[in-house]
Amino acid sequence: QYGDTWTFHNGVWTKLSTPTAPPARIDASIAYDAKDGYVVLFGGVSGSSCSGGCTYYSDTWEFKGGVWTQLSPSSAPKARAGAGMSYDSNDGYVLLFGGTTQFCCSNAGLSDTWKFVGGLWTQLSPSSSPTERNTFSMVYNPTLGGVLAFGGWIPAGACGSDATDTWEFSGGSWTQLSLATSPSGRQGAGIAYSTLGKTDIFFGGQVNVGASPNAGCGNPVNQGD
Repeated sequence: QYGDTWTFHNGVWTKLSTPTAPPARIDASIAYDAKDGYVVLFGGVSGSSCSGGCTYYSDTWEFKGGVWTQLSPSSAPKARAGAGMSYDSNDGYVLLFGGTTQFCCSNAGLSDTWKFVGGLWTQLSPSSSPTERNTFSMVYNPTLGGVLAFGGWIPAGACGSDATDTWEFSGGSWTQLSLATSPSGRQGAGIAYSTLGKTDIFFGGQVNVGASPNAGCGNPVNQGD
């Protein structure tokens, strides 16, 4: 696992030497906070084996001017990895949803919703929301005027399952969308909004055919669509 920091500018990757940085981890959540003017990072996990154990993080960091600074908000989401996070331009805050503490061979999903603005985390209480899940695809879509979330891994039950539902978050509320077609259920797919095409671009991911390998069952298959 890595703890290095890189920038991508004018088609070139450059490794930065930062005086401080978050500890090395995987599946942290990161987004640009346009209101506060910095990149915010939350959570993640170090270690991923049943025998070696895992350390889940609940720390919040800002990245600005080439420097990482750990923040100390009075409250924050509980430690987790694989949460969805995106800046919600319509509502004016960073949105965080879900995540998991399942990586050490026990299924434990989360389904809470939080906002981050002005250096503070606040838990929201929408009337409905997606079920517990992690490593789903989430992005702000200005054409819709809300944050779009698709798929992910639902760890409920003995072996878990890949989610196939699509949700929109706007005005402090989650709404499930009913679509004629959508990608097949999966986790870990990449998604980004294209201002040129005014559309979301979605690629790849993994289907755990049969269920979760963390639960001792399943056959993960990577996707290329």
